[in-house]
Amino acid sequence: MVLELPSAKQSMTELDTSLLSLNHSKVLVPYIQAMIAAPFALEIMELEKNGKVWNVLEIGLGTGILNSFLYNAFSNINITAIELEQKMYEIAKKYFGLIEDKHQRIIVGDGLKYLQKIANSSQSKFDVIFIDACYDTVMDEVICPVEAFTLKQNLKIIKEALTKNGSFFAEFLWSLHAANTEEMRPHLLEK
Repeated sequence: MVLELPSAKQSMTELDTSLLSLNHSKVLVPYIQAMIAAPFALEIMELEKNGKVWNVLEIGLGTGILNSFLYNAFSNINITAIELEQKMYEIAKKYFGLIEDKHQRIIVGDGLKYLQKIANSSQSKFDVIFIDACYDTVMDEVICPVEAFTLKQNLKIIKEALTKNGSFFAEFLWSLHAANTEEMRPHLLEK
Protein backbone atom coordinates (compact mmCIF):
# COMPACT_ATOMS: atom_id res chain seq x y z
CA MET A 1 0.00 0.00 0.00
CA VAL A 2 1.33 3.39 -0.93
CA LEU A 3 0.18 6.97 -0.62
CA GLU A 4 -0.70 8.60 -3.92
CA LEU A 5 1.14 11.92 -4.16
CA PRO A 6 -0.66 14.86 -5.75
CA SER A 7 0.32 15.66 -9.32
CA ALA A 8 0.65 19.39 -8.63
CA LYS A 9 3.99 20.49 -7.28
CA GLN A 10 3.65 21.23 -3.63
CA SER A 11 6.15 22.01 -0.93
CA MET A 12 6.71 19.03 1.37
CA THR A 13 6.13 21.31 4.34
CA GLU A 14 2.67 22.19 2.98
CA LEU A 15 1.70 18.58 2.23
CA ASP A 16 -0.96 17.13 4.55
CA THR A 17 -0.43 13.37 4.23
CA SER A 18 -3.73 12.64 5.98
CA LEU A 19 -5.47 13.92 2.84
CA LEU A 20 -3.58 11.64 0.42
CA SER A 21 -5.39 8.64 -1.05
CA LEU A 22 -4.18 5.08 -0.50
CA ASN A 23 -3.29 2.71 -3.31
CA HIS A 24 -3.82 -0.87 -2.12
CA SER A 25 -2.66 -2.39 -5.43
CA LYS A 26 1.02 -1.87 -4.57
CA VAL A 27 2.85 -3.62 -1.75
CA LEU A 28 6.36 -2.37 -0.98
CA VAL A 29 7.11 -4.51 2.08
CA PRO A 30 9.20 -7.50 0.91
CA TYR A 31 7.99 -10.08 3.44
CA ILE A 32 4.35 -9.21 2.67
CA GLN A 33 5.09 -9.51 -1.07
CA ALA A 34 6.47 -13.00 -0.37
CA MET A 35 3.47 -13.99 1.73
CA ILE A 36 1.07 -12.82 -0.99
CA ALA A 37 2.98 -14.66 -3.74
CA ALA A 38 3.48 -17.93 -1.83
CA PRO A 39 0.00 -19.51 -2.19
CA PHE A 40 -0.06 -18.68 -5.91
CA ALA A 41 3.51 -19.87 -6.54
CA LEU A 42 2.75 -23.14 -4.75
CA GLU A 43 -0.52 -23.46 -6.69
CA ILE A 44 -2.64 -23.54 -3.55
CA MET A 45 -4.62 -20.63 -4.98
CA GLU A 46 -5.10 -19.79 -8.64
CA LEU A 47 -5.13 -16.43 -10.35
CA GLU A 48 -7.81 -17.58 -12.80
CA LYS A 49 -11.37 -17.01 -11.76
CA ASN A 50 -12.66 -20.57 -12.07
CA GLY A 51 -15.65 -19.99 -9.80
CA LYS A 52 -13.82 -21.12 -6.68
CA VAL A 53 -13.94 -18.79 -3.71
CA TRP A 54 -10.83 -18.98 -1.55
CA ASN A 55 -11.15 -18.68 2.22
CA VAL A 56 -8.19 -16.87 3.75
CA LEU A 57 -7.40 -16.29 7.42
CA GLU A 58 -4.88 -13.72 8.56
CA ILE A 59 -3.80 -13.73 12.19
CA GLY A 60 -2.21 -10.40 12.99
CA LEU A 61 -3.97 -7.67 11.01
CA GLY A 62 -1.56 -4.86 11.86
CA THR A 63 -2.22 -2.03 9.42
CA GLY A 64 -3.97 -4.41 7.01
CA ILE A 65 -1.54 -4.24 4.09
CA LEU A 66 -1.72 -7.95 3.22
CA ASN A 67 -5.47 -8.39 3.42
CA SER A 68 -6.23 -5.00 1.82
CA PHE A 69 -4.12 -5.99 -1.19
CA LEU A 70 -5.89 -9.36 -1.52
CA TYR A 71 -9.29 -7.74 -1.02
CA ASN A 72 -8.68 -5.16 -3.75
CA ALA A 73 -6.92 -7.49 -6.19
CA PHE A 74 -9.23 -10.53 -6.11
CA SER A 75 -13.01 -10.72 -5.98
CA ASN A 76 -12.99 -14.47 -5.32
CA ILE A 77 -11.39 -14.31 -1.87
CA ASN A 78 -13.16 -14.22 1.48
CA ILE A 79 -10.84 -12.86 4.15
CA THR A 80 -11.11 -13.18 7.90
CA ALA A 81 -8.50 -11.27 9.88
CA ILE A 82 -7.95 -11.67 13.61
CA GLU A 83 -6.28 -8.83 15.50
CA LEU A 84 -5.53 -9.05 19.21
CA GLU A 85 -5.23 -5.31 19.75
CA GLN A 86 -8.35 -3.12 19.43
CA LYS A 87 -6.12 -0.08 18.84
CA MET A 88 -4.42 -1.69 15.79
CA TYR A 89 -7.84 -2.46 14.32
CA GLU A 90 -8.89 1.17 14.82
CA ILE A 91 -5.65 2.44 13.23
CA ALA A 92 -6.12 0.13 10.22
CA LYS A 93 -9.66 1.45 9.70
CA LYS A 94 -8.96 5.12 10.30
CA TYR A 95 -5.60 5.59 8.60
CA PHE A 96 -5.11 2.63 6.22
CA GLY A 97 -8.49 2.34 4.50
CA LEU A 98 -9.50 -1.03 5.93
CA ILE A 99 -12.87 -2.10 4.51
CA GLU A 100 -15.24 -4.57 6.14
CA ASP A 101 -18.03 -6.23 4.18
CA LYS A 102 -19.23 -9.71 3.17
CA HIS A 103 -15.79 -10.50 1.64
CA GLN A 104 -13.64 -9.20 4.47
CA ARG A 105 -14.36 -9.38 8.15
CA ILE A 106 -12.23 -8.45 11.11
CA ILE A 107 -12.43 -10.01 14.55
CA VAL A 108 -10.70 -8.38 17.49
CA GLY A 109 -9.61 -11.29 19.63
CA ASP A 110 -7.11 -14.06 20.25
CA GLY A 111 -6.01 -15.76 17.03
CA LEU A 112 -5.16 -19.08 18.68
CA LYS A 113 -8.57 -19.28 20.38
CA TYR A 114 -10.21 -18.58 17.02
CA LEU A 115 -8.15 -21.35 15.39
CA GLN A 116 -9.18 -23.76 18.16
CA LYS A 117 -12.83 -22.89 17.56
CA ILE A 118 -12.49 -23.52 13.80
CA ALA A 119 -10.49 -26.73 14.28
CA ASN A 120 -13.11 -28.16 16.65
CA SER A 121 -16.16 -27.26 14.56
CA SER A 122 -17.79 -28.22 11.32
CA GLN A 123 -17.43 -24.59 10.22
CA SER A 124 -15.70 -23.97 6.87
CA LYS A 125 -11.95 -24.41 6.98
CA PHE A 126 -9.38 -22.12 5.38
CA ASP A 127 -7.49 -22.63 2.13
CA VAL A 128 -4.71 -20.35 3.34
CA ILE A 129 -3.73 -19.15 6.80
CA PHE A 130 -1.25 -16.30 7.20
CA ILE A 131 0.38 -15.89 10.61
CA ASP A 132 1.74 -12.38 11.06
CA ALA A 133 1.41 -12.11 14.84
CA CYS A 134 4.42 -10.44 16.42
CA TYR A 135 5.54 -9.26 19.81
CA ASP A 136 5.14 -5.51 20.22
CA THR A 137 8.52 -5.22 21.94
CA VAL A 138 11.87 -6.91 21.32
CA MET A 139 12.36 -9.08 24.37
CA ASP A 140 13.93 -12.17 22.86
CA GLU A 141 15.62 -13.34 19.66
CA VAL A 142 12.32 -14.11 17.93
CA ILE A 143 9.99 -11.19 17.24
CA CYS A 144 7.60 -13.03 14.90
CA PRO A 145 5.66 -15.17 15.25
CA VAL A 146 4.71 -15.11 18.90
CA GLU A 147 5.74 -18.32 20.62
CA ALA A 148 2.23 -19.77 20.72
CA PHE A 149 2.32 -20.24 16.94
CA THR A 150 5.57 -22.24 17.09
CA LEU A 151 4.41 -24.85 19.61
CA LYS A 152 3.82 -28.34 18.22
CA GLN A 153 0.33 -28.72 19.72
CA ASN A 154 -0.72 -25.39 18.20
CA LEU A 155 0.72 -26.27 14.79
CA LYS A 156 -1.65 -29.26 14.91
CA ILE A 157 -4.55 -26.88 15.60
CA ILE A 158 -3.50 -24.77 12.60
CA LYS A 159 -3.48 -27.92 10.46
CA GLU A 160 -6.99 -28.82 11.64
CA ALA A 161 -8.25 -25.34 10.63
CA LEU A 162 -7.03 -25.85 7.04
CA THR A 163 -8.82 -27.49 4.13
CA LYS A 164 -7.38 -30.79 2.89
CA ASN A 165 -5.02 -29.02 0.46
CA GLY A 166 -4.62 -25.83 2.49
CA SER A 167 -1.36 -24.28 3.67
CA PHE A 168 -0.21 -21.78 6.21
CA PHE A 169 2.50 -19.17 5.92
CA ALA A 170 4.14 -17.34 8.79
CA GLU A 171 6.39 -14.36 9.12
CA PHE A 172 9.62 -15.27 10.93
CA LEU A 173 11.57 -12.29 12.19
CA TRP A 174 14.63 -12.42 14.41
CA SER A 175 16.11 -9.51 16.31
CA LEU A 176 19.51 -8.16 15.29
CA HIS A 177 21.02 -9.08 18.63
CA ALA A 178 20.09 -12.76 18.34
CA ALA A 179 23.00 -14.84 19.58
CA ASN A 180 23.28 -17.25 16.66
CA THR A 181 20.35 -17.58 14.27
CA GLU A 182 21.93 -20.60 12.55
CA GLU A 183 21.70 -22.50 15.84
CA MET A 184 18.27 -21.11 16.65
CA ARG A 185 16.47 -22.04 13.39
CA PRO A 186 16.42 -25.83 13.85
CA HIS A 187 15.01 -25.48 17.36
CA LEU A 188 12.38 -22.84 16.66
CA LEU A 189 9.57 -25.24 15.74
CA GLU A 190 10.62 -28.13 17.98
CA LYS A 191 8.76 -26.99 21.09
